Amino acid sequence: LVLAGTGPFAAAAPDDFAGDDALVRRAIAGEIPHYELEKRYLHRDGRVIWGLLFVSLVRNAGGTPVYGVAQVQDMTERRRLEEELRHSQK
Repeated sequence: LVLAGTGPFAAAAPDDFAGDDALVRRAIAGEIPHYELEKRYLHRDGRVIWGLLFVSLVRNAGGTPVYGVAQVQDMTERRRLEEELRHSQK
């Protein structure tokens, strides 16, 4: 999976960025320890793919965020199959 941009945030579809931004702020503030979010990403060839983003912050002994760890799982095929199932049940 090769995303456009330099990481799971830069490659996000513009319409999906606002929800992720709010969760990042909550995680940094310590309101939540981690989060996961299903959202669209832009592949480097221009097509839209679906990914499940999982983000967790690593904090120092004082509780200050030191860095974040993010993982994106490609969910495009699952989304396609779910859509096919919905259409077949109509």
